[in-house]
Amino acid sequence: MLPQDASTTRLIALAQQADREAQEELFARIYPDLLQAARFRLGPVLRARMDTLDLAQTAYLEALRDLRRYRYQGKGSFKRWLLAILENKIRRRLQFFKARRRDLRREVPLEPGHEIPSRSPSITGNLIAREDRERLEGAMDKLPEDYREVIVNRYYLGLNWAAVGEHMGRSEEAAQMLCKRALARLRKLYGDLG
Repeated sequence: MLPQDASTTRLIALAQQADREAQEELFARIYPDLLQAARFRLGPVLRARMDTLDLAQTAYLEALRDLRRYRYQGKGSFKRWLLAILENKIRRRLQFFKARRRDLRREVPLEPGHEIPSRSPSITGNLIAREDRERLEGAMDKLPEDYREVIVNRYYLGLNWAAVGEHMGRSEEAAQMLCKRALARLRKLYGDLG
């Protein structure tokens, strides 16, 4: 049995040696972050077309398959590695939709109360309060695309300001200012939904 305070680095090392218990503990620790990153990255239109639970789980399974290739590169590098895998999965799914010439912006969302019920694992239920998550998702959905993108890049993908700016075609300082405005708007929207 693994100690509850086993470090993530130790869990990764054990998981790389195919220790099933370490793999499960690692998944329990990282899954909430993967799930939330998938939800925020997709936004409301894509979330209606892609199952965020499936994206998060298959991203972890893909990472598990390639875990022997992971190399520690400092604090947070494992999370960044997993989030990059998730981002690539999302990008591939978007290419699939574009190849089918579907304009997702023209689709009409289901009426409230007609959503497909989620079957979240009990791990997430214990780690994320559903009401707060839905409130935060609602607030994120109302943000302009560039606001949502800067928040995802900085806080879910863990990019530094220079990388955020480069990824968004802005200077580092412009990315920081955009993020300040985005967080202020998010706080207001989150409060309004409460």
